[in-house]
Amino acid sequence: MSPCGGLFVRIVLLVCLLLSPSICFGSSSNAGVARIPFELTNNLALLQVRVNGSKSLPFILDTGASATVVNQRLTEELGLKFEGEGEATTGGGAVEMSFVKGATLSMPGVELSGLTLAAIPLSSFEAGLGRPVGGILGFHIF
Repeated sequence: MSPCGGLFVRIVLLVCLLLSPSICFGSSSNAGVARIPFELTNNLALLQVRVNGSKSLPFILDTGASATVVNQRLTEELGLKFEGEGEATTGGGAVEMSFVKGATLSMPGVELSGLTLAAIPLSSFEAGLGRPVGGILGFHIF
């Protein structure tokens, strides 16, 4: 076998080994797995989310965010009640926030209930994206 042929075989074997864990250890059913469509806008993943059965709202997926946020301007429209106040630290600095407890977020194939959300103004995100933003999905939803 030529040296080039041996390299090709090694590369194919390496690719097979790298792919095999997902084949060998993957579940035979899709229990616990949901495929959620998203839109990529300005390098941000936007998912359609319903808050307590509302119409679908675009939420930014931010796995680095320590909390899930709802846009404060929507809280009255969504019938959300504040249950406390505090201060949140964002990339733009500290902002006043309110807590909303017992919220339910729904996406295709997924419903998360009993959540505590932070309600903060998201007008800067909306201005930057040029479109409404209903909230931000933080890492704890995973």
